[in-house]
Amino acid sequence: MTIRYALDVTRLFIGALRRTPRGIDRVEFEYAKHFFAPGRDDCVGVLAAPWGTRIFDAERVRRGLVLLADMWRETIDIEADTAWLQLLDILHRAQGGSPPAPAPPPLLDRIFGSGPIKLVQLGVVAQSYGESAAKQLPQGVVYLNVGQSGLAVPLFQRWLTKRPDLKSIFMLHDVIPITSPEFVSVREAKMHAVMVDQTARHAHGLIVTTAAAREPIVAELARCGKGDMPILTLPLPIPSVFSTYVTAAEERELLSKPYFVICGAIEPRKNHALLLNIWKEFVAEFGPLAPRLVIVGSPGWGSQSVIHSLRQNASLRQSVTLVAGLSSPAMMRLISGARALLMPSFAEGFGLPIVEAQTLGAPVVASDIGPHREIGGDTAIFLNPNDGPGWKAAILRLANEDAAHIERHPKPAPWSWDDYFLALSRFLDASV
Repeated sequence: MTIRYALDVTRLFIGALRRTPRGIDRVEFEYAKHFFAPGRDDCVGVLAAPWGTRIFDAERVRRGLVLLADMWRETIDIEADTAWLQLLDILHRAQGGSPPAPAPPPLLDRIFGSGPIKLVQLGVVAQSYGESAAKQLPQGVVYLNVGQSGLAVPLFQRWLTKRPDLKSIFMLHDVIPITSPEFVSVREAKMHAVMVDQTARHAHGLIVTTAAAREPIVAELARCGKGDMPILTLPLPIPSVFSTYVTAAEERELLSKPYFVICGAIEPRKNHALLLNIWKEFVAEFGPLAPRLVIVGSPGWGSQSVIHSLRQNASLRQSVTLVAGLSSPAMMRLISGARALLMPSFAEGFGLPIVEAQTLGAPVVASDIGPHREIGGDTAIFLNPNDGPGWKAAILRLANEDAAHIERHPKPAPWSWDDYFLALSRFLDASV
């Protein structure tokens, strides 16, 4: 079969070494499932390796995807998810507390983290050194990079200068590190500027997720002389796992224990501090009867104050739980049974948890920013991210609802993956 596409799988296979996926990881996985579907052989995988940027055939990539799904536990029986069972135990206690200490990981994991799993996976995918992307890709192939893989390292994109005939399509999630540098490290701001520069140099087209994110991205590209680049604004569908049915009994069981969820990396722009201040007031006012806050995410840059607050304040830990490593099925169950998803972010490019929560019927309280308005529609509650009293009142109102009378109203997913890839195909055909 003629090779038409080359999908960069660097970030999926040897990028972030995590046992569970983040939102963008799930999006990349959906891309890979689409372009490397069984029986489809018109796409090759592009992988940045120490010996150069290489390409691998579809069958080898499919083997890697199977291993990746297993590593991420995307199809795990939720009753076998230790992190979920520990969290469930906390949610069902009359009084909170910290989760029990997990069993120690295997020796290799304690030494190397999840690296060995990734290396084994890479070995199965590659099984060889692969072929040179610069030399072996057919003329006119569409190169897709949706994970921003290697864009902050010009060396990784140098091979594209040798192949001006390729039609490179990138996805930029946002330019928050450039437009709002107060929320990121100096290093991240510099890296993001390099990513925009590399996009301007090499991309023939761009994919963005919201019109609100598109405007500042276009402005940054214009500074690089590429303000006229073809751009597709395409909202992200929910990951496939979130379309799984949650029974009414499962949902009702969790609704009887009022808790709220915030999802995402713990970093300044996510505004966890607002919620911690509110929960300190809840603990002071209600003691052990305070609703519970579940923070789902891994510590990122600037997370020290949040972690310190939880470590130093024993009473706060009675009502606030920090959890990481939940499988996707567990995440779906957690959000479905929450009184609300909370998204007080100062800045976002999209906000996938909002779409996930609304699809499951969970209420959403989100900061009143452009991307949230764009994807949240008229069913979310929007508040200023600095309005502490407003957030507290909204949370209390939802917490005090009688669980027996709460009705969930799942919102049909606005955009299926079939619709998404049809729109993408049309854009690729038109722009290349």
